[in-house]
Amino acid sequence: MTRPSDPPGAAQLRAVLQELTVLEDWAERVRDGGGGGGGSGGVGDTGGCGASEELVGPVLRVETMTRNGMHRMVAVRPAADHDEAQLAAVRSVVRALLDLTGHQEGFAWTEVVLTARGPRITAGGLGLSAAPPG
Repeated sequence: MTRPSDPPGAAQLRAVLQELTVLEDWAERVRDGGGGGGGSGGVGDTGGCGASEELVGPVLRVETMTRNGMHRMVAVRPAADHDEAQLAAVRSVVRALLDLTGHQEGFAWTEVVLTARGPRITAGGLGLSAAPPG
């Protein structure tokens, strides 16, 4: 059986959806008090990717504001012209992370690497004053 060609962005979307399993596991550990790595309840270096996956690509800091469980991206740093499909995938994984952790109110930041296989979350925290790991 021949599979029809994928629409643009389909491979990236599949990679993003596969990440949700990792995010669900991380969120469950945090909710159960097991910690999520990275200190202060943040996502650790392997929280959003396979431990053996090399993360090569631009690193973005995504800042979000949540009100009543509705997450809105307020900034992506560094500010540059990013492909709309990439930004859509970044929005999806960041919102999924915030949903899975039960975040309902306030600011949060997430560090995302744009890899060839799609966005990978490498760190995150609540509030805007928290600096990403350096």
